[in-house]
Amino acid sequence: DTLFFRDMFRLTSIGLEHAILCYANFVNGIVSTPYAIMIDEEMKCVVIAVRGTRSLEDLVVDVQFVPESLEKIGRVCGFRGEDRYCHKGFLARSKWMYNDIKKSKVLKTLHSDQSPFKDYPLVLCGHSLGAGCASILSLMLRPSFPSLQCFAYEPPGCIFDDELSEECSEFITSFVRHDDLVPRLSYHNFETLRDEFFNAFARIKVPKIELFFHLKVPYSERFVALRNAKVLRPKEDIPTGTIFNEQLELFRAERAEKNSRGVNRVQLFIPGKIVHLVDISGDGNYVPYWARRGEFNQLEISKRMYADHDIHSLVEILRDTRLGGANTISLAFHNAPLIYVDDEDDSENDVRLFAFCSNPYGKLPIILWVLGLIATSLSTNASIGCDFVRVSFDAANVNGTLSLAYGIFTYELLDCDTSTGPCDKIQDYMDNTECVPYPPKLEHGGYGQTGLIFHGLAGIFGWFALSMLLISMCFIFKQRTWRIITVLLLGVTLFEGLVLLLGREFSVWCSEPDAVCSIGADAIKVIVACCIWFLMAIGSGYLAMVGKRSETRIENIGEGNELEESPQTDQKNQSS
Repeated sequence: DTLFFRDMFRLTSIGLEHAILCYANFVNGIVSTPYAIMIDEEMKCVVIAVRGTRSLEDLVVDVQFVPESLEKIGRVCGFRGEDRYCHKGFLARSKWMYNDIKKSKVLKTLHSDQSPFKDYPLVLCGHSLGAGCASILSLMLRPSFPSLQCFAYEPPGCIFDDELSEECSEFITSFVRHDDLVPRLSYHNFETLRDEFFNAFARIKVPKIELFFHLKVPYSERFVALRNAKVLRPKEDIPTGTIFNEQLELFRAERAEKNSRGVNRVQLFIPGKIVHLVDISGDGNYVPYWARRGEFNQLEISKRMYADHDIHSLVEILRDTRLGGANTISLAFHNAPLIYVDDEDDSENDVRLFAFCSNPYGKLPIILWVLGLIATSLSTNASIGCDFVRVSFDAANVNGTLSLAYGIFTYELLDCDTSTGPCDKIQDYMDNTECVPYPPKLEHGGYGQTGLIFHGLAGIFGWFALSMLLISMCFIFKQRTWRIITVLLLGVTLFEGLVLLLGREFSVWCSEPDAVCSIGADAIKVIVACCIWFLMAIGSGYLAMVGKRSETRIENIGEGNELEESPQTDQKNQSS
């Protein structure tokens, strides 16, 4: 009787004011599975929701994907189960839920004559493992509830055999998101993947270490064929007299004989009608179309094959996806028009953007990075030295000529090298003491302060440029990123040059009458560093042009994958 007290069990705490919880099981074991029975007053239906994979027990059930006969279950539930097969692990859980629902008598109470929900149709739904269990449970309940509908969100690709999957199209609709791995998981798909791996292995014509260096570099679709031609033989040129080929043929013969005698001879598929949500442009705008089961008979190795199985983002996608213009996907979506496409192999081209130390741009970023370290070392050594500028002048309080060398932060006095004769030029003076800091009372002029600022900016820009060059050894940059690196390197060149030009103003001594100033060894280091930074900017500019061409190729690949309607299926859509 408490089932009819609506406000007592309304799910307002989770934002579902229109939903009433009637029954829930939270026990999770190898056979038992969490599920709930609810009433959706907005859609006016009774909903059975089955939870997906969340525990170790769920994973154990997932891997039990061998076919199991439905003959006995069909006799009990009232449907034809002869020569019908389904996922063994999901069948065990579906039988448990069927018995649990029967013992609780919830559905019987909800559809009794006294119930205000007696005319509400039954809807089953679930995600992943829950989608597989909901599909089998809907088959078991349909003789009692002929109008029921099941919505399987991203179910595993091994639920029913081909004939039964087609028969269930009347009441089961499956959703598959883009490159989701789970709807492509099945025993036969693993067998196909294994055979393709052995075929590719037999075609290798280069040493394995050379192949390793080829594989760790990300290639765009345009260059994959060129790479494959370099490392793989044509399929018709695979050597047949090798020990490997003989062992491979023996292995395949044994597997084929075993599969022909066991239950694995039956291939399992995604049940019912299939709505494939395709992200054509990669910006999250999905296009739905009616897909065929054969489209998921191969594992798609993609960078997003795991992320596409996320249930939370799938909910938002289903809310945002538009069908037939203004019609939005809902529980009644099976009456809305969808897009039909040709049964062509138009798989998305996956371009990897990241691979550790893969050097996607070759050796040039490495060379630039090493040059940057050299330039940084020269600039740093020059900044801590005190031989940036040498000056000689007659000091009023010193008997004779005062000669010294100074840098950005330190200076030193110079002595005349009498062994070579009189010191007529400042170059004739030699170092006397170690570099010492400037006295507190001796402050830099305005030009000197500006030079210090430029020196600091050069260090900051150089550090960012080197960091981004290091990242480019593993990551494919877009053109604008290389442009930023080029601007940073040109900035370093400019700031280091300004430091050199303003170096003569670092001290008040160069403004003394009859003062003679000349550049020292540290200034020469700065000049060499400026040349290196400028060469690096040229190299980065070249990579910016290469990045533009790669970006254009990727965009062309994306445009080539747009789904087009075929005239035949368009007529079929209009007739429906």
